[in-house]
Amino acid sequence: MTTPSGCRAWAGVDDIPADVAALHSAAEWCGYLELATDILWSATGRRWRGSGHMAEVVLRAAPPLPGEPGWPWHQSWGHCRCYRGTNILGPSWALDWVGGHHEPNSIRLPHPDVTEVTSVTIDGQLFDAYRLDGAWLSRTDGSGWPMCGERTVATYAYGKDAPAGGRLACVELAVEFGRATCSDPKERGRCQLPRRVQTVTRQGITYDMLDDFDFLQDGLTGIYSVDAWIRSVNPYGIKQAASVWSPDLRRARTTT
Repeated sequence: MTTPSGCRAWAGVDDIPADVAALHSAAEWCGYLELATDILWSATGRRWRGSGHMAEVVLRAAPPLPGEPGWPWHQSWGHCRCYRGTNILGPSWALDWVGGHHEPNSIRLPHPDVTEVTSVTIDGQLFDAYRLDGAWLSRTDGSGWPMCGERTVATYAYGKDAPAGGRLACVELAVEFGRATCSDPKERGRCQLPRRVQTVTRQGITYDMLDDFDFLQDGLTGIYSVDAWIRSVNPYGIKQAASVWSPDLRRARTTT
C-alpha cells in the first residue's frame, strides 16, 4: 500500500507491518497514523508537528481588539496608534497618522518551528533582502518592515519531523488502533491497548472494575514501548515547549 496524498503523520502507510496491513485500507491506516501522531505530538510537549506545513501571514502592528476576529500577532510587531479597528472591509489604518509608524527591523513569525521563508512581498512586490534566524525574520538593507496598511506579507514553511523513535512509536500505536477496530477476532485479541474493564481477583473473589486510566493524566498511552519513548524525550511530562522572555529581546521601533 502507498500513503494517500494529504496524509499528515509521523509515519507512512508503507511503514505498517505486512502481517497486519491487510486489516484495513490505506485510507483507514492513514487515519490511525494521524490519530497516533496527534496523541504523540501532545504527549511529547508539542515539539514535532511534522514537516510540510505552510502559512501566509500579513504583518500588522496591531493585536486584535476585543470582539474582533483573531489574527497572528507578536509583541515584536509593535502596536501602532494608526490602527482604527476592523470594519466590513477588514482592518482600517490611518496611514497619514503624524505620530509615526512601527517599522521593526526584525520580527518573530507566528510559528516557532519555521524552516524556510518562501516569499516576502511589500506592496505586492517581491522582496528578498531578508535573513531568517530561527523564527525571526530580519531585513538586511537597514530599513524596517512596513507593519501598517496590510503592506507586508510573508509566506513560510514550518514544522519539524519527529525522530526515528517517534516514527516507530507512531506505527506501533496506529497498529494497535487498527487491531482494536478490525473484524478479525484473532487480531483483536492481540490488541495491547488498555481496556476500560479489567477482571481482578483478590482473596479468592473475582470481580470486574473500571480502570481509571491514570496514565492518560501523565500524558502516556498505556503501551510500554510507546510510553518508554515518550518518557525518553519528555521525562517531566511538559505540555508544550518552553518559551523565554527577556527585556533584551528585540522590540518594534517607531519611524517618523
